[in-house]
Amino acid sequence: MKFNHGVTPAVLLCFACGSSTPANPPTGTGGAGGNSSGAAGAAGGVSGAGGAAGGVSGAGGAAGVSGASGTACTPDWCGLPTAAAGAALSGVWTDGNNDVWVVGDGGTILHYDGTTWTTTTMGMFNLKVVWGLTATDLWAVGDGGTILHWDGRAWTTSTSGTMANISDITGTTANDLWVTCDMGTILHWDGTNWKPSASSGVTVDLAAVWAAGPNDVWALGDMGTIVHWNGTSWKPSTSGSVQNLGGIWGSSPSDIWVTGKFGTILHWTGSNWSVVPSPAAFDINGLWGSGPNDVWAAADSGGLFHWNGTAWTASMAGSMTNFASVAESSPSNVWAVGDAGIIVHHK
Repeated sequence: MKFNHGVTPAVLLCFACGSSTPANPPTGTGGAGGNSSGAAGAAGGVSGAGGAAGGVSGAGGAAGVSGASGTACTPDWCGLPTAAAGAALSGVWTDGNNDVWVVGDGGTILHYDGTTWTTTTMGMFNLKVVWGLTATDLWAVGDGGTILHWDGRAWTTSTSGTMANISDITGTTANDLWVTCDMGTILHWDGTNWKPSASSGVTVDLAAVWAAGPNDVWALGDMGTIVHWNGTSWKPSTSGSVQNLGGIWGSSPSDIWVTGKFGTILHWTGSNWSVVPSPAAFDINGLWGSGPNDVWAAADSGGLFHWNGTAWTASMAGSMTNFASVAESSPSNVWAVGDAGIIVHHK
């Protein structure tokens, strides 16, 4: 989840350095979505006991290398010009088959088919996250209780029953979805309706949610708050942090990563949360991965960081723009989005 702060001017990146015409990006295989994927939510982390991840190296926001078109392209990333018109972008999803969805402020929805971007606007509220189990079963959530659904043909409004701002969505099956909201509110989708979940036991704003299974769901938010659903009720979990938390991803029930304000990184190994040395001092907003040794984090000030199973290292984005979200379907198909309409794809 993107934390609230001012917008930094974007640096538009050339997608194919050395050419004035954007080229098709490489795509991966398999599907992944939102803050979870499939029954367990594909993700990254580090396996085994011990908690804290290994070493940290590098720094974010490295300068770009000039391409033929005069815009920036780095050894790691290239950007794709869109019709976003500078809108702050908050969420991205890809299934690896020339199919990328991006959402942002003012109801902005962008779609990339491997060749061109198309733009749709749904309502007036800011959209925060786009997530799905498949390319024909996508959800977008945002402010004012907004929940939208894509069935492969059109976006339609789904009645949430709340006007609270919705921050995130996850799930295990088409009939078992969860969303987090302001003031500790959590909603559940049973395949037909959105209904309030049992009380979360907290009143702080919740920013992210991830499901390892129907009876194993995590939600987090302000002041280091983490709560866990065991199939019957939500129980508090001691995070060891007092910072606002905004990103969560896991590769298994015993391998879960959490990020937050001021570079906060936490790791769950099945029994407790531990604080992990961070490559950044600024806010880390979103997480995604394809496995325990392949995790990406999107951060402020152009920060894009990668966990390879041993250490977190910086990846040169070529911009100081704040990144809000990152998504991948495979190590060869990674996207990140952020303020001022910036979209970059890993080379």
